[in-house]
Amino acid sequence: MRKGRVVCGKCDSLMTQREEAAAVAATSAGFGSMGTAASGAPVTPVVSGAPGAPGATPPPGEGPLTPFFTGATPGAGGHAPAAHHHSHHSMRSRGSGGGVAVGLVAIGLTACASYWLLERSDKVASDVSARLTRIESEQRAADQRAMERSTEQRGEILGLQERLEKQLEIQHRALEAKLEEAQSKHSSAVTAVDDLRRMLAELKVLEPSVQRHEQELGASALRFAQIERRANELETALGGLGQKLEEGLKASPTVPEVAPTPPGAPPWMGLVQQLESVNSGDRWFAVQSLGETRDPAVSEYILPRLKDVDIFVRMVTARVLGELGSSKSVGALIEALGDNDAAVREAAYVALCAVTKKSLPFDPHQDASERAKKVKAWQEWWKKSQEEGMGQ
Repeated sequence: MRKGRVVCGKCDSLMTQREEAAAVAATSAGFGSMGTAASGAPVTPVVSGAPGAPGATPPPGEGPLTPFFTGATPGAGGHAPAAHHHSHHSMRSRGSGGGVAVGLVAIGLTACASYWLLERSDKVASDVSARLTRIESEQRAADQRAMERSTEQRGEILGLQERLEKQLEIQHRALEAKLEEAQSKHSSAVTAVDDLRRMLAELKVLEPSVQRHEQELGASALRFAQIERRANELETALGGLGQKLEEGLKASPTVPEVAPTPPGAPPWMGLVQQLESVNSGDRWFAVQSLGETRDPAVSEYILPRLKDVDIFVRMVTARVLGELGSSKSVGALIEALGDNDAAVREAAYVALCAVTKKSLPFDPHQDASERAKKVKAWQEWWKKSQEEGMGQ
């Protein structure tokens, strides 16, 4: 900054150097009219051998001399002598005229240099100011363009954001609709699976009954064949018996009396005697008929049939015991779980669960070792139940 202006650093350095050079030139050229240099500083000339110079001595009878151009007062001795003043007057007049001329020239040169430097600095300052103004104008224009571009980009970004939000909203709604549809399908599938599982459970429950009915149908078919054969045998026997009766009647006019039924005997006692028949069909029919009476007292008479040689008799006996529900048959049914035929074991297990209202695990189709473990569990449970019942 020079006098409130912005100037070039290089120009300022040149100006300073030129001012210093002009001041040195003016100092070396001469002194001012009042005993001062062009710069205004008092200067004392040094002349070898002159009075007051280093190494010189004053004349005898005279004190120390003071240079004429210093403007300083003499020392403690007071004013200089008048003779000395007159002796140097002519030399001082000549030196003063030359010094004034040199000083005027130096002042002129300095003024010209200063004027040129001021003009140059003004031009440089105006150029710098113009350049700064142009740079500021360009900067403002660039800022305006950047602001406009930023506004445009902000508008584009807002538009893009709005479009993205709309697309996301549309996709979100579509996904929600698909999710609701998937949830509905999932609910329908879960319902269908539950229905299927319920049907399978019902089928599993009905499976033993179906198998039992199939077995009973097979036994019934066999029974019908046996009944048919038995009927044929009875027909032949009745034919022979009728012939014998006719022969007996002819021989004796009296008919033998039939032993009366003991009073108080149940009406199914005649079927009990048929349980010991040598014909397996008769035994099967007797067990079936005794079960239809629904009398729990029948259980103790048909229990031995669980060890019958005929598989169908054992199967129907286990089923009838389960239907009668007598606790007296629990031990025999547990023992029947070890039967050699899987069909008998399954019928005994179904009857045992029906009588005891328990469902301890047992698979009639497992190997013998596994079945033995399950039978042992049933036996231990039944023994514990009997002990608790006796304690109560």
